[in-house]
Amino acid sequence: MLFLATGPPGAGISAASLCKSTAKPGTGTVKVRLPGVNTQAAIADIREYVALYYNSKRLHSTLGYKTPMNYEKNLNKVSGNS
Repeated sequence: MLFLATGPPGAGISAASLCKSTAKPGTGTVKVRLPGVNTQAAIADIREYVALYYNSKRLHSTLGYKTPMNYEKNLNKVSGNS
């Protein structure tokens, strides 16, 4: 399961209180460990997020403010592929 801490600053919720994270300088990588969270469940949640929101609803400026799914549909229509 993925968790998102929300609330105004000072609300008593912090990322440090929820997980342990380590950053590798110069790599742009941050490792986050959530105690009691199954890796396979986290991977499934991320795939679900990408399939249901990121590719189908979120507009991307580099694609002319279209969703990746709509962009690919339009690309396939132009190229004649279905």
